[in-house]
This record gives sequence, C-alpha cells and structure tokens, in this order.
Amino acid sequence: PHLLSKSTLISESDQRRFVELMATRMGVDPSVDMRPALLVYTCLATVKFVFNRWLTADAVPSEPVHVQMDEALR
Repeated sequence: PHLLSKSTLISESDQRRFVELMATRMGVDPSVDMRPALLVYTCLATVKFVFNRWLTADAVPSEPVHVQMDEALR
C-alpha cells in the first residue's frame, strides 16, 4: 500500500486520452468545456481512493474490491 502512493497506475497520456474520449462521447470540445476532464479525474480519484481503502483495511473487507468500486462510482 505505501508504494501505491508513489506509483502511477495510469499515465498522463492515458488520462488525456480518457478526457478526449469522454469529450467525444459528450459531443463537446475538451479545450473549451471542462466537464469531460472533471468527470475523468473524479472517476480516477474515486478508483484510487477505493483501491487504497481496500488495500489498507485493518479487517478483511466485507465486500470484494470490485463491488466497492461499483458502489462508489454510482
């Protein structure tokens, strides 16, 4: 867990690509509309939070990580 904060699971170029894909799906220009980037970065932060929480839990989590992830991203 302590190494996770020092690593990057998704590169900056991947993040930019996610924003481009989200903008395309939304039908907006990401250089003008900040919503695609906000959605992508919010989702990535949520994933990181849930994963960190799952890895550092004192007790065995009651639900598998994929279930926790699904609940957090709803």
